[in-house]
Order: sequence, then structure tokens, then C-alpha cells
Amino acid sequence: MPCDVLYFSPHLDDVVLSCPGQILADRAGGESVLVATLFSRGGTDADSLRLYEARRAEDQQALSILDVEGLHLGLSDAPFRNPYYRSFRAIVLGEHPNDALDACLVNDVVKKTWQEYHPRRCYFPLGVGTHIDHRLTHAAAATLPPDAQVAFYEDRPYAFLRHNVRTRLSELGARLNPEELPPDLRPLPDEVLIRSFRASLDTTAYVRAYLPPGDERTDCEQRLLDALVTRHSLPDLAIRPRILTTTAEQFERVFTAVSAYGTQIGDLFGTMDGYRRQTREYAEYLGVSASYAERVWDRRR
Repeated sequence: MPCDVLYFSPHLDDVVLSCPGQILADRAGGESVLVATLFSRGGTDADSLRLYEARRAEDQQALSILDVEGLHLGLSDAPFRNPYYRSFRAIVLGEHPNDALDACLVNDVVKKTWQEYHPRRCYFPLGVGTHIDHRLTHAAAATLPPDAQVAFYEDRPYAFLRHNVRTRLSELGARLNPEELPPDLRPLPDEVLIRSFRASLDTTAYVRAYLPPGDERTDCEQRLLDALVTRHSLPDLAIRPRILTTTAEQFERVFTAVSAYGTQIGDLFGTMDGYRRQTREYAEYLGVSASYAERVWDRRR
């Protein structure tokens, strides 16, 4: 059955965590919305089966709060399809020879889903934070026809780590018009970027949960810093930014939807009060006076 807007989510939470404001705007405009989650399956042991059954139920609850439909496409989450991806360092910074086969499978699923639902507009993750499943989902946007209307949402909570968006845009060779360059992405001296990134690394909830002090943390920090200050000179992705805000009433609906992901909140945000604070701080970082804001990136055609 056709839909107006199709969102591709790597995991059972990414779209609702990252762009619920855009979803509410779509629904307010009378558009039908489908959220298709690619990697919606875990392992085959009893604990994993129970966890992913609970996560799928959480996702359906969150989507129902936003009044949209969900589709779970049944691919395996990275740590369960490949033991290589069982560390933060590998998931965020690693590459494996099997990635090429995984990419072919993801591309095929994305293309078939797009053909089945015939959306007028599609959203993909920008791939901020470079989780391998987010990278694969982002890259699959290239399988759609050149004239397809495509936009990219900033992956949360990974976008909350200062300059993570900057790093990802640089890695993608993002081509931005100078007059559209947001304040948070304007050039800064390397020492300023490094100092700001390190301070954020020490306080961001998901980093504390997934990357405690130790050798892996030290190695990841250095590699992330190297990526932050590396300049990529070949433009490849032509996009323009767009910021959305919500009313206080809309944000409470967003808050309720995000709250549905009870199995994930602790690791990703610490608490829901932490989520509220982090979203407010990110809106301020984007230069918006509203208490909640999102940024999406529209692909130029």
C-alpha cells in the first residue's frame, strides 16, 4: 500500500529518537507515514529473543503515539550477524570484509521497500556516530533513482556529542552553500575543536555507557579526534540544512514516544530527565530559542 513519507531506521528506535518532530509535521500536513526498521532482529538465544521481542513492542508503542505505521524488516543487528562487531571500537570505527555482502542485502531490501510503497519522500540516517548499521542504511539511499526526494536525519543521541555531525559531513564530502552553513559548523581552529570534543566526550551519556575508561576508550578517542581534524577535499553529497521546532505540547508527545523505549533509555540518555536536558542543550547548540529542535539535511536534486 503506498505511503506519502517513508523513513528508514537502522534499529528499533532510531527514527523516533532522531526526527519525531518531522514525523509530527508530516502527520499534521495530512501525509501518511511508514517507518521501516532494517535491523530488527537479534540473536537466537532465549535472552536475545526476549529482548528483541520487547524492543519490537516498544517500537510499535512509540510509533502508535506518533500515529504512524511501522514495518520490521528482520535483518540481524550487527553484533549478532558478525562477532567482529561486538565492541564499540569495531561498530563505530571498524570495517569487515563481510560488509560488502551486508551492503548488497541492505540495498536490495531498501530498494524493494521503496518500490512497494512508492513514497513521495524518503528519510535516511545521516550516519552520525558511524555505527556500521547506520553507515549501511545511509549508503542505501544511493540505490534510489536520482530524482527521488531524499533527506537525511541527524542520528540521536550520537549528534549530541559535539562536532560528531561536523565529522560525518566531512567524511561524506558534504557540499554546502556558504550562505547556508549553520553556525555550529563554521570553521574553528583545531585546538578549539579538540578541546570542545573532549569535554563533550566526558559528559555524553551514551559514551559513558558504551566506552568506559580504558585502552579502548583511549584508542577510540584518538581516532575520533583524528577524524575530526581531517579535511576531505572531494565533495560528494550536495545537501542543505533545514531546522524544525516543536510546540511545548508537541514536545510532550515526543517525550512520551521516546519514553516507550524503556530497554534503551539508560544507555542512550541516562534518564528521561537527561533526555529532556540533552535535547534542550542541542536546540541551543543549533542556535534555536525553542526548547526542542531537529535538523534534517535535504539532498539537492
